[in-house]
Amino acid sequence: MAKRAFSVAGSLFSDSLLGLATQFFALSLIILTVVAINTVHWPSDWNTLSDLWQGYTITNKGHGNFKLPLLYLIMFMPLLFGGAGHWSLDYILNKYLFSKPPMKC
Repeated sequence: MAKRAFSVAGSLFSDSLLGLATQFFALSLIILTVVAINTVHWPSDWNTLSDLWQGYTITNKGHGNFKLPLLYLIMFMPLLFGGAGHWSLDYILNKYLFSKPPMKC
């Protein structure tokens, strides 16, 4: 478990430092966060939406707080749709290496 946490943290650090494959890692972390919310933070048995939102409060009934994972999901959305920006390796690679030269008439 600790090795997996360090590998995720390492990939997050290298991705944020280099800006390489940002949208892929953002999508991967969104999926990971949704799975974590489903398995850990939501109650195991719920019939109505009010039962489901009980996980939004801190209790000792077997389900926990999912305010922070929801914030993570909101913070990953701009990275997923916008990418890392102009100073990232993704931008540099796409602009200079993979772009086609303009056609001359």
